[in-house]
Amino acid sequence: MKTLLLIPLAMLLAVAAGCGACILAGAGPHLRQILTAAGVCTVAGEVALVPLLLTRGCDVAAVSQAGLAATIVHMLLTVVLAVVAVEVIITGDRNGFFYALFALYWISLMFVAGVAIRMIRNATPAAKTPA
Repeated sequence: MKTLLLIPLAMLLAVAAGCGACILAGAGPHLRQILTAAGVCTVAGEVALVPLLLTRGCDVAAVSQAGLAATIVHMLLTVVLAVVAVEVIITGDRNGFFYALFALYWISLMFVAGVAIRMIRNATPAAKTPA
């Protein structure tokens, strides 16, 4: 279950670093836009982990397919939630949202892929069939 805490913690650290960089550069951090992008990527990343968590204890083939499904779910859910956020939540200038979304998407994808890789390495080998 500690796997589910990795993405929110990474998003929190990335948002803090991004806001700090904006303040140091003299630009005002668009906090609402950055937090919305972090929420989109966090929800997409957490939902993307569901196929991987469902295949715990399965063989390598099942976990590999779940890893592929996880990355696809992550990408598609990020796109859908971003469209909803742009239409419902973000008003006015949307550039800050898209820049933050772009950065945070890759960070959350790294964690989803990292969890998939770790689970594939720890999966039980596939049973050998007689020739």
